[in-house]
Amino acid sequence: LVNRLRAWCVVLLIILVIFSLSPWIAVLFMPDRFKNHVYEVITFQLIANKETQGISDREEQVIKLFNYVRKNIFVPSNSIPYEGKPLDYLTSGVGWCDYRSKVFNCLLAKKGIPSRYVMLMGKKDRISIHTLNEVLIKGKWVVFDALTGVIFKDERVPTVENVQDL
Repeated sequence: LVNRLRAWCVVLLIILVIFSLSPWIAVLFMPDRFKNHVYEVITFQLIANKETQGISDREEQVIKLFNYVRKNIFVPSNSIPYEGKPLDYLTSGVGWCDYRSKVFNCLLAKKGIPSRYVMLMGKKDRISIHTLNEVLIKGKWVVFDALTGVIFKDERVPTVENVQDL
């Protein structure tokens, strides 16, 4: 009877270990596209949590993540724009305004902070010439420009002209 009980305990322990490790084992056998997505989600969550650790005020969290993006993604001096994912921009450390905006939005999303892109369009060709973020803080949409570092806290609406004046 004692040997049977030990055998069942061992079997239950093995099943418990398999179930606790199964999500991680499953990731190993998933397609690369899915593994990359899981890696990106986890990376942004870790960065967002680390940067805002000990900060409970939402506005302070936003400012902290905004500064993180500004410190870690630099405007390229001699490269051309490329299509990639936010994690590509973060790991390369190189990015234009829209790249910075995408990374900023990803970090904010991991903290549950509502945000959206704002594309400033050219008057003649209707091509986006600059990208900003709007972040919902205390019931108001506040505009952040991750390229110039400007935060439009007043009632001014950002336009191509007043962003270019900075």
